[in-house]
Amino acid sequence: DCNMRVFTTFSDSKGKVRATCLGHTMLEEHTPKGLGNHAAIITEPVSSFPLADKICEMRESLGYTGFSNFDIKLREGTDGDFKVFEINLRQGRSNFYMTAAGINVARLAAEVFQSDGDSVENCEKSVFWHHIPRSVVYKYAEDEKLVALAKKLDKEGLGYSSIWYTPDICLNPMRFICVAE
Repeated sequence: DCNMRVFTTFSDSKGKVRATCLGHTMLEEHTPKGLGNHAAIITEPVSSFPLADKICEMRESLGYTGFSNFDIKLREGTDGDFKVFEINLRQGRSNFYMTAAGINVARLAAEVFQSDGDSVENCEKSVFWHHIPRSVVYKYAEDEKLVALAKKLDKEGLGYSSIWYTPDICLNPMRFICVAE
């Protein structure tokens, strides 16, 4: 799982890429219904990713608008041999990793899509996002350096969970009970 990356882009109504975010997968879901979905991600600077410019150029040359979500794998035993093996022409199921890193996907769709600007938001911030318990991530993620980084980010207040979203938990006691269980 730790060899996976997720790269999300958002293009405005003219096909210009206006936002990008790169995630380093720590753990994926292994349940029959969730197989292949990211369960824990640490964002990495887009500027450090060798395929970012090529993917954005490809997107703009096609004139595609909206979200796209690329699944990318680092070939085992190599240092930088990435293989793009899937593009989803939508937000990914785990796309809150992008909002956690400071790029609000709802704002992109509501405000940026029709705007005339040309600014680009590239995520350069590291955060730890998960939608399974931290203890599960720490126990089952195979890359000890990523686990140490996740713990550090969490201690620094840069850990985010889709499950323990405060408004959902506070306003819905039954949800709190289900999540706690």
